[in-house]
Amino acid sequence: MQSLFDGLDSAAQAYPQRSFRRGEFIYSVGEESNNLWLLNAGIVGLFHISGSGKETLLRVFGPRVTLAHRSILDGGVHHATAIALSTAEAIAIPRTEFLAILNARPELLLALSRQLAQDLREAEERIARVMDRTASQRVAEALVYLRLRYPEHNWTRREIAEFSETTEETCTRVMGQLEARGLLVKQGRRFDLPAPDKLLDEAIA
Repeated sequence: MQSLFDGLDSAAQAYPQRSFRRGEFIYSVGEESNNLWLLNAGIVGLFHISGSGKETLLRVFGPRVTLAHRSILDGGVHHATAIALSTAEAIAIPRTEFLAILNARPELLLALSRQLAQDLREAEERIARVMDRTASQRVAEALVYLRLRYPEHNWTRREIAEFSETTEETCTRVMGQLEARGLLVKQGRRFDLPAPDKLLDEAIA
């Protein structure tokens, strides 16, 4: 079945592709949702900042996904902040144009419905899964986010464990597994991720 991203590919050609540097915000929580974003390249993290300033990673996205479709449909503001975790390329389709495309192309409404259903299912599964079953996923996403978001910081296993809401022992075990598979390389207290996109694909699958 055609995805929403694929269905909008031809319409996206009318708009320029924008480049985002690592650490640059694509949109921020509380801003009006004026654009639908098509992520063509790079890795983007979606996170929420609490009143105390703590960042909570919600999801990590790779290429060929749409961003902000839910905020556009409810006519409100962004519920979270999207930030480029690596150099990223994306196209913004204005909200009014996106809604006009949906009205003219019913098949994209179906694709959007499937996307929303998938988003809801993933959110429910994320809540429902017990910690042991999702530890590898949370640690992998946290590693990508923290390493790309703050490349100069020497993250400790305790910090990574707290960010991924797991134990330090579990974090150490998962990192050891990733290192054995060549997806993580330790350099003293630092760690590097040779292929973040591959790490997400293999560790989260």
